[in-house]
Amino acid sequence: MKNRRLWLIFFAVYYGTYWGQSTIVGFAPQFKQQRFYLWTEEDFLSGKKRMISDTLVDERGMFRFSIPKGPILKYHLGTENFNGYLFAENGAQYRLEFFSDSPLSQSYNLHEEIEFVFIDLDSNDINFKILGFEAWLDNQLSDIHFENNSEGELFRKISLLKYNALQDVRRDSSVYFREFIGYSMAENIENMSYRGSPTKEEKFNTYFNQRPIRYDAPYYTNYFLRYYDQYISQISHESAIELFKAYASQDLAAQDRILAANSCTGDTILRNLINLYILKQAINGNFIPKSVVKSNLLLQQKLAPCELHRKIAANLLQKFSGLETGDSFPFESLKIPPFDQKYVYIHAYNPSNTQCIQELNALKKLKAGYGSTVEFLTLYLDKPLSNEAERKALSQITWKKIGLRPDDPAWNLLGISTYPYYILVDKDSTVLKAPALTPTPNGKYETIEKTFFELTKP
Repeated sequence: MKNRRLWLIFFAVYYGTYWGQSTIVGFAPQFKQQRFYLWTEEDFLSGKKRMISDTLVDERGMFRFSIPKGPILKYHLGTENFNGYLFAENGAQYRLEFFSDSPLSQSYNLHEEIEFVFIDLDSNDINFKILGFEAWLDNQLSDIHFENNSEGELFRKISLLKYNALQDVRRDSSVYFREFIGYSMAENIENMSYRGSPTKEEKFNTYFNQRPIRYDAPYYTNYFLRYYDQYISQISHESAIELFKAYASQDLAAQDRILAANSCTGDTILRNLINLYILKQAINGNFIPKSVVKSNLLLQQKLAPCELHRKIAANLLQKFSGLETGDSFPFESLKIPPFDQKYVYIHAYNPSNTQCIQELNALKKLKAGYGSTVEFLTLYLDKPLSNEAERKALSQITWKKIGLRPDDPAWNLLGISTYPYYILVDKDSTVLKAPALTPTPNGKYETIEKTFFELTKP
């Protein structure tokens, strides 16, 4: 009896751990022996990645991921340069075909996506429902947009469309899918201008007021980003001036009071999220000085009303990382002794990037010509190499090279997110240019060689 009880306990623990896991099995014949990654976003404002796991595509082109039990989430998978996404729900088994027309000839952009094909996708799966609804909605909208509708006819067609969507909401048992339909209709239909369309206040009361913030649900976050886009331009001129003053004085309480006095801002948590969104848009905008944005994000990182918002502020602060001309290069932070009395050409290298590999010959020629006066230093992504070509290419870098893991904070410290990337540092460890010119011609037929010649001539 004792052994039987122990076995039952083991059974409960073992299956309690694995029950509910979903799995992804894929076929990617063009990516054999390459590393695939599975990740989500830490938050929707910064878009920072949270890596879940990685695997090697085998010699048959097959790969596999397991996803732990949890709520429905959007997962991205693929290489750093070619990836797509799906929604995973507990216990689901996904089979995918993963193709690219010509992956080696495409630009190596970290955010580039390709589509995958689902094989035998269950009709009750959230992906099947979302894809089906989006196809239906696109078809309905094309009929509305391409026909010359009178105002009354447009109202009738939109009312019928909303009625049919409501029937899907009532029939489906999935809360996630029902909310997806609601917010999809808000984003695609409620923003249209037609007789009887809801006011901004009506949309706020329907989709945001006294409703939970769905940070991990793209249907919610996409609509939030659209609804509150450039919110500072939606408030009165007087309120905007007061808000600018509150940012300048780093007064979080005043910022909250000003937002609270304007319409469609909700409770404290929603107002704070709107505030973070304003600061996020100001990073790349020109309406708030960068130093003021940074100082307010530092405050939000410490004093935002909830832990998640403090994390969002910290992630947004990372967008300020990077080196500019005149900065001191952080050799000490990288644990690299400074190169005395030499210029240093910093080279960021991704072993899986064909452009990086193609530029190696030009780099070697530069090293041969200017190596006595310019030091070359390569920082490379330290990850498992997928094939012999990658290993051979990395071995061609005979000068000093340092491997850094993909999640090493040094990449963010240096502001490096694309490869190849170059930084030129002077004899006093001061950054002369970031990014610097490359060893191969750019669109203006410029290379770094002319700079080397000018710097090293007597």
